[in-house]
Amino acid sequence: MKPRIMRLAAISAIFVALMACAAPDRRAGISLDMHRMGDATPRHFEAEIDFGVVALSLRLRWSAHA
Repeated sequence: MKPRIMRLAAISAIFVALMACAAPDRRAGISLDMHRMGDATPRHFEAEIDFGVVALSLRLRWSAHA
């Protein structure tokens, strides 16, 4: 690879790493909202897995009324 491309790739990788460390919330989140807008009390399920370095949170909501 050309030195310019390698330098640009290294700077990009450092920038992404700094942004990941600077983020106040380092959790990946998955949210599925399948409830009706008029449903005031949707059913929900929430789970979170945290390994210290990597974390994942999952939230699922659905309507109890068909």
